[in-house]
Amino acid sequence: MPALLERFRWIYGTLTSKLSQKIAQAANALKPWLGKSSEVLSHAVKRFQSPPTEARKHAIHSLKKGMNAFNSGDLETAEHYFRRSLSYDEHYARAYAYLGLTLYKRGRLTEAVTMWNKAIEVEPGSDAAKMAHEKLAHLGHGAGGLVAEIKEQMKHRV
Repeated sequence: MPALLERFRWIYGTLTSKLSQKIAQAANALKPWLGKSSEVLSHAVKRFQSPPTEARKHAIHSLKKGMNAFNSGDLETAEHYFRRSLSYDEHYARAYAYLGLTLYKRGRLTEAVTMWNKAIEVEPGSDAAKMAHEKLAHLGHGAGGLVAEIKEQMKHRV
C-alpha cells in the first residue's frame, strides 16, 4: 500500500506541476492583451502555484473568525481576530483590508487608510487590494477627502 500511495503522490505532483506550467505559459501569452489586468492574472497564477503555508492557514482561520464577528456587529472582536490573522501572516492582504474596514467602522480613519494601503502593498494584484483601492477611492484617498471625512465624523462626536 505505501508504494501505491507514493506512486499516486508522484503522479499528482507531476500533473499539478505540468498544469501549473501550462497556466503560467497561458498567462504570459495573455499579458499583452490584458494591460493592467495582467497583474491580477499574475497574482492568481502565483497563488495557484504555491499552496498555503501553515502560517497562512492559521491566518485564514483567524480571518474567518474575524469576519463572523464583523458580520454579527462585534467590531472589537473582529479587530482582534484580524490582527491575530496578521500576526500569523503579515503579508495577508485580505486581513489588512478587513482590518481597515473594521477600523473605519469604528471611526479610526487614519488607521483604516494605513491598513488599506498595506493591503495594496503586500498583494497588489489581489481581490483584497482591489477592495482597498475602492475604499480609498470612496474616501477621496487624497488628504482633502480624508480630512473632509474626519471633520464630518468629528461633528458627530461633539
